[in-house]
Amino acid sequence: MLNELILKMRSEFIFMKFVLKIILFGVVAFAFLLLLETSVLDDAEEWNGHYYQVFSTPMNWNEAKVFCESMGGHLVTVEIPAENEMLKELIASANAEDGKFWMGGTRNIDNIWRWVTENPIHDLDLENATPAENATKLYMDINRDGQWLTESETSQFPFVCEWENVEDAHDSDL
Repeated sequence: MLNELILKMRSEFIFMKFVLKIILFGVVAFAFLLLLETSVLDDAEEWNGHYYQVFSTPMNWNEAKVFCESMGGHLVTVEIPAENEMLKELIASANAEDGKFWMGGTRNIDNIWRWVTENPIHDLDLENATPAENATKLYMDINRDGQWLTESETSQFPFVCEWENVEDAHDSDL
């Protein structure tokens, strides 16, 4: 009788193990199909060979920077006036409550402004930026016609990520 009970339990265990393997295979297959169908660039806007995506979850500047980099991009940089205009439209379409979005501009200890890509920030709009005391990071305020302003890196704003090309983009590792 004990042997029959052990045999029955063993066969039920083997059956349950088989069922769990099938379920696990199904979950893995489903996740793989989702990965094939979605990409970090699915919601990104292509402009002049670069890709831009607005993220409405407020983060401090450093968190936003790391988030963009974890997906193969960087906080948005602006090199020419047409790019600035496109960015204003993209941010305006995001309908953010207060209209403030982090950009990839940062001021170093020598008081020199640079983009996170190490490119210098040209006088595009920085000469009109309103510097805040002890502010070392750059943001755009769409409610002020896209004016660039400075802020402390601890403030929480939505942000825009940029990818130089499609090959750089990948889903976040975070």
